[in-house]
Amino acid sequence: MAYQINKTDGTLLVQLVDGSIDTATTDISLIGRNYSGFGESINENFVKMLENFANTAAPSNPLTGQLWWDKSEARLKVWNGTQFTSAGGPIVSSSQPTMVAGDLWIDNLNNQLYFYDGSDLELAGPLYSSTQKRSGFKVETLQDSQNLDRVVIKFFLGGTLVGVYNNVAFTPRAGSEITGLTGVLQKGFTLVESDFKVHGTATAADTIINAQGVKKNASQFMPTDADAVSNGSITTINNSGVIVGPENNIQILIDANQSVIQNNVSNRDIFVKTRTTSGFVNALHIDSSESKIGIFKTNPVATLDINGSTRISGDLTVLGNTISVESQTLKIVDKNIELALGSDSTLLTDSQVDDGGILIRATPDDKEFLWKNATNSWTANVNFDSTKGYKFNGNEMITQVGSTPTMKHIQSAPDLTNVGTLTSLVVDNTTIDGTTISTGSGNPLSFTSDGPITITNSQTIRGLPTPSQSTDAASKSYVDDTVNGERVSFSIDITGLTDAQILLVVEDIAPASTKKEGTQAYLHCTSTTGATATFSASTLNNALSKTTTSVDKTITASPQTVVSVVKQANTRLTLGGTHGYEGGQSVTISGATGLTALNGTHTISNIIDAQTIEINLNTASDGNTYTGSSATIERVPVTGNENQSVVSDFTFSQAVGSVVLTLARSVKICTISGGVWTGPVNGSSSV
Repeated sequence: MAYQINKTDGTLLVQLVDGSIDTATTDISLIGRNYSGFGESINENFVKMLENFANTAAPSNPLTGQLWWDKSEARLKVWNGTQFTSAGGPIVSSSQPTMVAGDLWIDNLNNQLYFYDGSDLELAGPLYSSTQKRSGFKVETLQDSQNLDRVVIKFFLGGTLVGVYNNVAFTPRAGSEITGLTGVLQKGFTLVESDFKVHGTATAADTIINAQGVKKNASQFMPTDADAVSNGSITTINNSGVIVGPENNIQILIDANQSVIQNNVSNRDIFVKTRTTSGFVNALHIDSSESKIGIFKTNPVATLDINGSTRISGDLTVLGNTISVESQTLKIVDKNIELALGSDSTLLTDSQVDDGGILIRATPDDKEFLWKNATNSWTANVNFDSTKGYKFNGNEMITQVGSTPTMKHIQSAPDLTNVGTLTSLVVDNTTIDGTTISTGSGNPLSFTSDGPITITNSQTIRGLPTPSQSTDAASKSYVDDTVNGERVSFSIDITGLTDAQILLVVEDIAPASTKKEGTQAYLHCTSTTGATATFSASTLNNALSKTTTSVDKTITASPQTVVSVVKQANTRLTLGGTHGYEGGQSVTISGATGLTALNGTHTISNIIDAQTIEINLNTASDGNTYTGSSATIERVPVTGNENQSVVSDFTFSQAVGSVVLTLARSVKICTISGGVWTGPVNGSSSV
């Protein structure tokens, strides 16, 4: 008799027929009496309930109160009769639900959280709805320029940041800046927008408190609509400065970091007046229309017109072509007169200063003392006449003795072609004596050449000491010893290598026989361990392509016509179409004439091709062929699993995942001892 399966409230769920299994009413299998093979279904029911039907897709036939572990969200949910909701979590809806004490409700229309205490529904937060946008305080932690944490309180209205509270001044580091605020965030409350104002009356405010914290009342401020006197200085901290006059006539300002006194009205003169015992006089007159300046000159006639003596304590640079001095006497206190300097005091080249010197204009000929680039010498077109002698570098070359000049030293002899053998030659502190060039104590010997210095007979230079400075020459032994003792450094992958094998690699790269005793080799080593490959379930599912075939409870096939029969040990049948049979299946043949033994049920012994089979008909084999046009063959029905799908074929496409390798880094040090590489010992790595 059928089972009556009732729900907890007593209502009928389903009538379960004997020998059947119900997999459609609920998400577990309901097993009828005398159902064969019930053990598997019962065990699967237990597993499903233990794991709360864990899956990415919701159970298809839930009952009210049924639990489901949603693997996609990693959350436990319960079926409320309409939908799955989070078990034990808040209620999410756009309207107030029916609630009991302790319930939480998330209003997803306004993005607000409420709690119910059994009598009143209270708003937990935020205090503003989604349409009102963020309004109120928000506490955040920022990092300053020294990477120290600073707690601030942001104040919002309608989603707009109004200002920030903080109890210490700091500069937010890059990435922690507050939008709308730059630089130092001062202690107190800082408004983001300048047009946001606090209305009302305060006993003290920053605008009437000086830097020393002293309060100032209204009488201590200068009015803008009346005359005023200040005992302190007046400072304008903007580039526009101070403007005077009904037409904004004159202005003191900063322009491009330059201090400027600016006349704003065209062709208006500027006067700087000073008061004398006789009254006011014009100390400075700037004639705007004529572009002239007069100093104690009311009507200047030159670009700079000075009435009175002029004294310049610094340098005087004149960029014009001509300087005219209308004076009987020119006095120059400086000891040196410098000619042919560039306009910016840069030095000119020899070709640029060619023909520079002193000219005396006269008739019929000028008198010249000029420097000639071609001869690299001073050249005069008149004679030099001296009542004294002639010196070169402090040495008397020609001296006057009585009325006769006497040659005292020969400094240069361009036409001298031969000098007898000298036993020695002294030049300043350098002495050439035989094959030895020597200098006095503390006087180094220097060679200067415009080209290479070559020893033509390929002789060596010997006796070099150990160098002490970077420019010192070094001997071959010093260089060889330094090179052979130089540290060997390289990187190596030591995965799978022993210390002995590492030493063989070092020997291959830098043989110990070529290096100095005690030389070290520093090896930056890497090794790879623990490779793991990760493929997500979705990646593998996407890579798998499968084809399924539905299997009915009773497997049947349409009958086919037997075209011909060959009588042999295993009787061969040719069918009128593709059969789809398999070896070992049972078939029923009917309507056979000529060979009536074909009629009945037989087993397929062999599959020859898509249209030919052999059956195990035990008749005498004569090799004759019989027509079977009137015969039909049909598969014997086979009982299978009802309404199931089986995999008929599957293929894999490329699946992409990630491979993780563990890379270890280290430093190993090898040392040459006894003429061979030894070690290695572990060093420290900064990576």
